[in-house]
Formats: sequence, structure tokens, C-alpha cells
Amino acid sequence: MPMPVMKNRTSSILALTAAVITLAFSSGPRVAAQTGGVIAEVRVRVAQRDFAGGERVIADHHRAYGVTSQSLEAMSWMGRGALALQRWA
Repeated sequence: MPMPVMKNRTSSILALTAAVITLAFSSGPRVAAQTGGVIAEVRVRVAQRDFAGGERVIADHHRAYGVTSQSLEAMSWMGRGALALQRWA
């Protein structure tokens, strides 16, 4: 009797794993584009002291994806850059 229960659990775990992998790969490029794109682009703009450009990148990201954790991190990089350059206003 214990064998069929174990077989059902194993099948369920395999099915769940397959579903998670499928979802991960199906949304992968979009997530990767969001993650590296806005943060990396803003960091480049901050390094160039182009804060207006960084704000435009974040605004474009907000229009495309809404407010995301990546856009919040990008905003924090803007703040760090302003702090490092003592740009208080």
C-alpha cells in the first residue's frame, strides 16, 4: 500500500517541478530585460552625472512595467549618486 502513495507524491513533485521550470523559462527574457536594463542604464547615467537621463530611463520603465522592485533599486542608485556628488537640490 505505501508504494502507490509514494508514486503519487513523486508524480506530483515532478509535475510541480516541471510547471515551475516552464514558468521560469517562459517569463525569463522579460524579467531579465527588466532586471538588468533599468538598473544598469541608470547606473551608467549616474556615472556620467546625467541625472535627467536617469530620471527619463526610470519614467520609461514605469510607463512600460509600472513600479517594480527594479525601478525602486534604480531610484536608489540615483539617490546614491546625488549623495556622492553632494547634489542636495
